[in-house]
Amino acid sequence: MVSSSSSSRNWDHNVFPSFHGPDVRKGLLSHLLEKFKIKGIQSFIDNEIRRGESIGPELKRAIKGSKIALVLLSKNYASSSWCLDELVEIMNKELGQTVMTIFYDVDPTEVKKQTGVFGKVFGETCKGKTEEKIDTWRNALEGVATIAGYHLSNCFQLRAIMVNIKESYRQLGLDEKSAQLKLQSHMLSEMLNQKDIMVPNLGVAQERLKDKEIFLVLDDVDRLEQLDALAKETRWFGPRSRIIITTQDLRVLEAHGINHIYKVDFPSTHEAFQMVCIYAFGQKNPEYDFTELVWEVANLASQLPLGLKVMGSHFKRKSKQEWKNALPSLKNRLHADIVSVLKNSKIGMHSLLVKLGKDIVRKQFDEPGQRQFFVDSGENCEVLLADEAT
Repeated sequence: MVSSSSSSRNWDHNVFPSFHGPDVRKGLLSHLLEKFKIKGIQSFIDNEIRRGESIGPELKRAIKGSKIALVLLSKNYASSSWCLDELVEIMNKELGQTVMTIFYDVDPTEVKKQTGVFGKVFGETCKGKTEEKIDTWRNALEGVATIAGYHLSNCFQLRAIMVNIKESYRQLGLDEKSAQLKLQSHMLSEMLNQKDIMVPNLGVAQERLKDKEIFLVLDDVDRLEQLDALAKETRWFGPRSRIIITTQDLRVLEAHGINHIYKVDFPSTHEAFQMVCIYAFGQKNPEYDFTELVWEVANLASQLPLGLKVMGSHFKRKSKQEWKNALPSLKNRLHADIVSVLKNSKIGMHSLLVKLGKDIVRKQFDEPGQRQFFVDSGENCEVLLADEAT
């Protein structure tokens, strides 16, 4: 990491990530950005900037306006003249930015000396370019390669992060055995970086990975059959491998014989407040004069992370008046987006679920007297006085 004094100025962004999209966008980068968002770290992403032969003034302003430049160096990073020009701008460090590096499936020496696959790709990009341009790129690569960074290749031979397994498994729409085979195929394809690996039986994973040191994240597992397909036994993988499983159903882990379990508690009231801010404003603190409204939303969600996320996102880019208009109805009835998420989530009885139950009852019939249950004492009195109870 290289840095100089930068605390005396205000920055437009906390982090400017420089990366080659096809190498890291769907895996490493997406997870980094999600974690940054949760922590209230603002990142600049150039999704809406049209890429050309060289970077434009908008991107240069973004680099100069970011406190930290995070360079994700991958095998094909140097295949893009755009990435190389970004790197040159980053390494100028005109305003005292910090530069941090991650070496993803590439050795720092290959970057510094432009050798191996990295060097071959760099050579192709240099074709037709002036010596001055090539020297500028070389100097930037040599400089960034000497920065002490995080070398992912030193940790594990193979990696895969499989998100939202519950939903993916459901969408397959196959019989149990076929769904298991398809799921294992997806895992192996991502881990080995090969498309559509054929999996005729569930023993393929062990055959391919038994001598590999792997890192595997299985997110949102809800059935034992999913674990049987993806990580049935530790001997499927090489020594020192690490498998992380997230689930909302503790019984799945217990049935699989997993005994190293960490239970994530509900966030504190202060953390709940910050989570609403992150999803509503993209930062940990509310915008001017929104503090009381944020507290109301946080209290409505009762510290349930899912509720905080959905309700915070619901108020994104909404004006103060829109917040005020929406809150009274949310205290009694849930927004359609929130209802949809809660219906598809296995969570314990909670204040949001109480509201969901009331919503379902209300939608049975318009007239309270025709419903199976009364949702509040007011309806009870209303029906009795009108002699409508059935």
